[in-house]
Amino acid sequence: MGEKAEIASKSYLSLCDIASDCIGKLYNPLEIDDIGDIFLALPGAGAWRLALPVLKEMGVEQVNICFDADAVSNVYVKKHLMECAKGLKEEGYRANLVLWNEDEAKGIDDLFIKNRLPHIKKLF
Repeated sequence: MGEKAEIASKSYLSLCDIASDCIGKLYNPLEIDDIGDIFLALPGAGAWRLALPVLKEMGVEQVNICFDADAVSNVYVKKHLMECAKGLKEEGYRANLVLWNEDEAKGIDDLFIKNRLPHIKKLF
């Protein structure tokens, strides 16, 4: 079991690496200052609470909530996205919602690889 979890963790790290590498090519430095360039990948929509201690330790003030594109069409993922937004607000974070068309890409890494940009909407 530990080996499978380790493999899954490595694949999530790779997705973060891809997104981090691409963001510098797709946004100018002023935009990156505004939206940030650090990505935390989690093993599923329901795992968002795992990020809270990391965000606190890093001194994060603003979070870009970026679930996979099926957050719009999958009720399970949408439920966790809404819980995440509520939880971040309760913890005092500012937050943006990052969205894109599901036909364009599943994850943010896929979208960036295609040189496409998501819509970023301020929540609170």
